Amino acid sequence: MNIPPSTPPKTGWEVKTLGEVLAVIKNGVNCKHNKDGKGLPISRIETIAQANIDFDRVGYAELNETEKAKYRLARGDILFSHINSVIHVGKTALVKSEDELYHGVNLLLMRCHDEVDSGYLNLFLNHIFAQGYWVRTCKQSVNQASVNQGDVKKVPIPVPPLPEQERIVGILDEAFEGIAAATAQAEKNLHNARELFQSVLQSTFSQKGDDWEETTLGEVCSKIGSGATPRGGKNAYKTEGISLIRSLNVYDREFRDAKLAFIDQAQADKLSNVVVEEGDVLLNITGASVARCCVAPAEHLPARVNQHVSIIRTPPRTSIPSFLNQLLTSKEYKDKLLGIGNKGGSTRQAITKAEIQVFKVALPPLPTQQSIVEKLDALSEETKALEAIYERKQSALAELKQSLLQKAFAGEL
Repeated sequence: MNIPPSTPPKTGWEVKTLGEVLAVIKNGVNCKHNKDGKGLPISRIETIAQANIDFDRVGYAELNETEKAKYRLARGDILFSHINSVIHVGKTALVKSEDELYHGVNLLLMRCHDEVDSGYLNLFLNHIFAQGYWVRTCKQSVNQASVNQGDVKKVPIPVPPLPEQERIVGILDEAFEGIAAATAQAEKNLHNARELFQSVLQSTFSQKGDDWEETTLGEVCSKIGSGATPRGGKNAYKTEGISLIRSLNVYDREFRDAKLAFIDQAQADKLSNVVVEEGDVLLNITGASVARCCVAPAEHLPARVNQHVSIIRTPPRTSIPSFLNQLLTSKEYKDKLLGIGNKGGSTRQAITKAEIQVFKVALPPLPTQQSIVEKLDALSEETKALEAIYERKQSALAELKQSLLQKAFAGEL
């Protein structure tokens, strides 16, 4: 079936345009929102971010009596995001209550004629959004995308008799409620697994034994240093060659190779003082990601780091890299690093080499480090396994939802 359809999918069904089934389609009131939260609640793009009306994310403004009458939303109205980032144009939310809310700009109000159920229309709009219809048809600029009322009105929609629409809505609402419950349970399981890991991580490094020795990174490290961005910035990066590790690759206990940059040998030679070795601990030292920390992966060597990432290297006789990484990402030490990085406020967010050198850590003997690493690695693997299960379940549930929508509008439900 084409999305949207061009012929009736089933006997007794019609294909109409949105312009034919809508009694009202219009933009909202353009008003100045009050920062103090006083006034009447006005819908905004953020209000429908989760495909529902989120009253915690409305704006507030003063409206006169004429505006109040003109822009008051009613149960069954649909809000359609027609000016947004390209991946969000076409998102909708169905007004399901009589709570006071007024219609704001950048959201088209859709109100159906009596022969079309608003829940049915909203499901259809959800369906074509998920199929990427608006991404293919909207007008795009550098900062945003948009679709105008004229283009919206032209969209064909399969229209069965009203009782059939209501039957479809009832089936899908019940099915989607079950899908939402299954998704929420999967999210809860994943959250609990992550909470357990964080709890064990925190307790491991807050309950130090008598044989733990307090020292500074400067005293135990053989290398602390950050690099630079090659002359020319991003335009100088290569499609292959020597890895240039940036802060966007460094996450807590995880290296992400998405958007990994590469430089050639000549560029790498200019960064010969920051050659990454296997087992190096990488610490983000500037920007919003300050204090994120992971171990350099062997599969991406040879490598260098730019100025936003510091190499922390310890001799094998003092610390196991994985142990140091776990220590620096535990709550106690993470909070200290964030405190250093944020001490200059939001305009600074930086940790200097000197601050890393005097940063205090407590290290147990190597056998204890190894034991801790093995315990935490095993728990981490269990958490990652749950994450994989959750992701597969999410994918399966999303596919099920789209399959049901596809069948519904093909007249096969």
